[in-house]
Amino acid sequence: MQITLENDIQIGTERDLIHQVFDVQYQFKKGYNYLIFLNEDKEKVVLKFSERELLMTRFSQPKSVMRFIKGEDTLTFLPTPLGSQPLTIVTDFYLYQAADQELRLQYKLKPLGSDEALGLYKMKLVWN
Repeated sequence: MQITLENDIQIGTERDLIHQVFDVQYQFKKGYNYLIFLNEDKEKVVLKFSERELLMTRFSQPKSVMRFIKGEDTLTFLPTPLGSQPLTIVTDFYLYQAADQELRLQYKLKPLGSDEALGLYKMKLVWN
């Protein structure tokens, strides 16, 4: 089984389109889907998701966790050259299509307490 990740990232006037394919393991437990794979840096990545939310955990040093909830803002701490930075994740769009084995989401990352977005992200995950 493989997962295809497509990311459209816009930071300021810069736009980056990323297309990646990885071998993936799929599991279903207690109402959640799990996709487990090694990314390009050989770090374990676990995607735990349902119709309403996605929890993305990257087992790097330090570990990073991002939670995307349909219609809600969440908090994350992401590693940067300046240390771990708190950021608000604003999930603007979230669509899980089980029959198509596809998950799409759009979100913004904002510094904690700010209305100004650092970046705009569109992500599409497809597994088969």
